[in-house]
Amino acid sequence: MNPSVRMIGDTIDGDVLIAAAPDRVFEALISPVELMQWWGSSESYVIVSAEVDRREGGSWIIEAEDVGGRTFSINAIISRFDPPCELHLNWSTSWAPDNISSVEISLASEGDGTRLRLCHRGLGGSGTAGRDTHYWAWRSILGWAQTNLPQLA
Repeated sequence: MNPSVRMIGDTIDGDVLIAAAPDRVFEALISPVELMQWWGSSESYVIVSAEVDRREGGSWIIEAEDVGGRTFSINAIISRFDPPCELHLNWSTSWAPDNISSVEISLASEGDGTRLRLCHRGLGGSGTAGRDTHYWAWRSILGWAQTNLPQLA
């Protein structure tokens, strides 16, 4: 089943089943090395650096470069750190640094895999283009997670 992503107002909800155990999926979300391996694609953008301070109040930062050579970053603070079940981030981007939004990721065992649920709230301050950018990005990211994470396990 393909990832499900929908936008309602300034909130994006996503859902995907990943063929890997919850502890492996959680590790892939918080390991800088693994983030650089699975998050991105040569057709859109790649992560060029990542930094994660694995604790509530710690930083979660990625720097990326798109196919046109433009760079951008996502700077987040971990607001909930509950391995392997939940990761919540206070999220901002280099293209809308004043818009702090909330990303909540929950993981649950399902069959031989993990159900990842995503809720990204508070995108109203990033405007229509920002909401659309996040919508299309999450569609890609959940697809990469479903395709690439089982190979890291």
